[in-house]
Amino acid sequence: MRSSPALVGEAVDLVVSVRADLDDAAQVAELTERCAADTRALLTRACRRAGTDDEALAAFMDPEVAARILEERRMNAVRWLLTSEEAETEAEAVYEAFLGRRPGSHRAADAAAEEARHRTAEYLPCHKLGQLRFFGLR
Repeated sequence: MRSSPALVGEAVDLVVSVRADLDDAAQVAELTERCAADTRALLTRACRRAGTDDEALAAFMDPEVAARILEERRMNAVRWLLTSEEAETEAEAVYEAFLGRRPGSHRAADAAAEEARHRTAEYLPCHKLGQLRFFGLR
């Protein structure tokens, strides 16, 4: 299993990559700092709630909790990106293309557009993380 700092770093990068304007280095830095502090505090609170005084157990739980935080952040990023301009543009393009091939098939076009919106929202976090790292912002 990966270490807690690595998991926390990935969770922070994920949030920053989908919420910040990646063309604004100051905004990226400010959001990174704030999100890192919030994520570490969340990790600490979650581990404390487990209520153990056993250091070995706490050390084992820390990466487990950090991994859950990262997964929650991934799900939230996808939910947030479902309404992004990129996802909306893709859904509209698929809708129009579908109707161009099968005029009058609005229900099927809606379904295809929704599928495209979800596919785009699932792809975007990886793409945006790549941008963040490529430009050396994190």
